[in-house]
Amino acid sequence: MTTFRCYIRLSKDELLKTSPENQRRALGLYCTSQNATAPVVFYEDLGESGGDWNRKEFARMEREAVPGDIVVVTSDDRFARDVDFHRTKLREFGEKGVQVRFLNLPLDTTTATGKFASTISAAAAEHYREVISEKTLAAVPTVREKHVRWGRWPDLFEVTIEEGRQTVHPSKRALIILEEATQRGVTKAAHRYGLHPKKIYRLRKTYNEWMKTRPWFTSHRYGERRAEYQALRRLRQGEKETPADGSL
Repeated sequence: MTTFRCYIRLSKDELLKTSPENQRRALGLYCTSQNATAPVVFYEDLGESGGDWNRKEFARMEREAVPGDIVVVTSDDRFARDVDFHRTKLREFGEKGVQVRFLNLPLDTTTATGKFASTISAAAAEHYREVISEKTLAAVPTVREKHVRWGRWPDLFEVTIEEGRQTVHPSKRALIILEEATQRGVTKAAHRYGLHPKKIYRLRKTYNEWMKTRPWFTSHRYGERRAEYQALRRLRQGEKETPADGSL
């Protein structure tokens, strides 16, 4: 039986502006319109770049797809923002007997015309990604002068309201862990608090950076989105862990 494998992706910056539910809804409606009885599986890479070749959920979708399945994506730039990745994966799916459909490009990607159109669109997406990167790098010095931190705050840091602005600073737990690591060593502190030693090294590095450049500020939009995504993930994880008969 054909299975619809729906792929959803949002970059870190897009997490501030939109929700994966928009893509999930559009993909669900499409699959229902094509075959209401066919199984539908969703794969979500949240906070992942379209130019990244190593996306966990995308790789899982590749492994699980079998001949006759259909990969559905809302747009080709959700699939990839890298021309080489785009062409490589289209070819590999094709060789495996798996169709790839983009809702924004109603073309058959197995034909010469479909491959050409989707490659041109992927090239435009890659160009757009590189332009954004150049603009971001150009703006970094100005933003750093204002002590604004883009994206999410580091692990074991927290956000509080100070003088009407959201300020990022180490949590009490972070300070305790750092003190423990200084007194007893990173390995013992990691074992005691159930962390990987690398995480403590990263925490120490980030803390030293924070001490030199504080205060750090962040956007309230990310905090709202972060809480929303955490709630969605907990809900979906609970649904996966609940037996099919509803028993506990």
